[in-house]
Amino acid sequence: MIQDIYPHKLNNQYHPDQKPDADSIILYFTQEGLLHRLLKKEDLEEMGHENLFSLDEMIYTGDGKKLARPTLLNEEHLFLSFPRLSDFVNDTHVTEETLTYLFSVDDDNYFLLNEAPEEIPEDYEFNTVRELRNLQIGPKYRTFAAITGLHLYNWYRTNRFCGCCGHKTVHSSTERALKCPSCGHLIYPRIVPAVIVGVKNGDKILLTKYRKGFTPFALIAGFTEIGETLEETVAREVMEEAGIRVKNIQYYKSQPWGVVDDLLAGFYCEVDGDTEIHMDASELKLAEWKSRDEIELQPNDFSLTNEMMRAFKEGKF
Repeated sequence: MIQDIYPHKLNNQYHPDQKPDADSIILYFTQEGLLHRLLKKEDLEEMGHENLFSLDEMIYTGDGKKLARPTLLNEEHLFLSFPRLSDFVNDTHVTEETLTYLFSVDDDNYFLLNEAPEEIPEDYEFNTVRELRNLQIGPKYRTFAAITGLHLYNWYRTNRFCGCCGHKTVHSSTERALKCPSCGHLIYPRIVPAVIVGVKNGDKILLTKYRKGFTPFALIAGFTEIGETLEETVAREVMEEAGIRVKNIQYYKSQPWGVVDDLLAGFYCEVDGDTEIHMDASELKLAEWKSRDEIELQPNDFSLTNEMMRAFKEGKF
């Protein structure tokens, strides 16, 4: 999955006093997307960073057996690179005051740039994180950093003012929170719980396709409502989307999905009684029981959904 970046490690501890240096990585988001450049292996070799380019850390196909980008796009591997503070030399808009510490990956500190730079560094461009994901750009730890950075960027951007009194918020000095200096209201990062559900019917599993947006096969999914446990969310979402009752609900794994601020919880369960599907056509365009051999996995190994589909296909559940 996208968060499986070993041997790299994301350190998300809040360090409000962390100071940027020349090697700090800068994440700059606009309506056009994230500022980045795509490097070839020979580019990294010329820069003396050939050790960064490892095929083991690139994006794989949904079955985990092949490298996704050359297989699907017939193109060479590309390395996702972000600007460092040294790329903004003498830019008066990129200073300690306009940068917010986000997290670190290994020894690299990531900062969010909160103001438009005077000039965009040469050879850099914008693409949305979703576009970069669809292009199968690696290495995985860089893509995960971009998604996690987007999650925090969206939270900071949408909470500049207090929802209680309208006063401008400030950064807490003790925890990752935004604080209203007028009324004291605290705002924490937005994390939305949702479930991914593998509904089993003997040697078959319920696969779906969304009516809009994402086109590959998926599983039943939905957001947790107020006053509801995750297990209750599983039962309700399956009933709403497929008209099926379930039993033996078992937790599998979780996944942070910062593109839409989600924390996904995966569950397997069994059909309880009638197996006839009554699909909610307003959300889905397809809902079918598929045998293990009939399962078509997703194009890459990013998602919890794909891992659950793959695990069932391989007979692990």
